[in-house]
Parts: sequence; C-alpha cells; structure tokens
Amino acid sequence: INKSLLALKECIRALDQNSKHVPFRGSTLTSVLKDSFIGNCRTVMIANVSPGTASCEHTMNTLRYANRVKQLKGASKGRDPG
Repeated sequence: INKSLLALKECIRALDQNSKHVPFRGSTLTSVLKDSFIGNCRTVMIANVSPGTASCEHTMNTLRYANRVKQLKGASKGRDPG
C-alpha cells in the first residue's frame, strides 16, 4: 500500500508542477486512476479525518493532500499519459 501511495503522490506532484511526463506506470493504483486525472470524468476524493488531538498531524496531512488534489481540477488536460 505504501508503494502505491508514494507513486500516487509522485503523479500528483508531476501534475501539480505541469510536468510533461506523469509516471502513471509507477504502480497498479496509479495505472487504474490514470483516467481519473487525465480523462474526461469526475473524480471524488474522500478524506477520512479524525477530530481527536492524537490524530491532528495525520488529519492535517490528509486535508493538505486532498486540497492539493482538488486544485488539479482540469489542469491535466492535454498531457502525455505515459
């Protein structure tokens, strides 16, 4: 799971930085989600957060990640899907 999440993070980083190449082949997860990022479709991201103070750091990281993905809306059109 961690390898797939790392590959997903790298894809999101490449999309965010307007990279010419997005490494969707980094994992099965990113290969499956490729159309969600570059295709003509709607994607929903559900962020599971906790109100507890013990989970504050994880909650903030999750919300930052979800916000970064949200900002990619429509930004990936016309990119090399490789």
